[in-house]
Amino acid sequence: MKHSEINHSDYYTISSQGVTHIRDIEAEFTALERWEKEYTDYKRLVKIPTFANFRMWKAFVVWRKNVKTK
Repeated sequence: MKHSEINHSDYYTISSQGVTHIRDIEAEFTALERWEKEYTDYKRLVKIPTFANFRMWKAFVVWRKNVKTK
């Protein structure tokens, strides 16, 4: 990604100390150890079928609901 394509009101930076999320004028820092743990947990969660298929399931439920109401 080119620097000119960055959304300057919502972006992340990473350093040897951690990850910083910049949003508008607020900054949220997460220590690197914690970020890595949360990332590992996330990768495990998305392997569980309920979570892995959530987006497809949700789209189907919304579609089905719209079809039933017509």
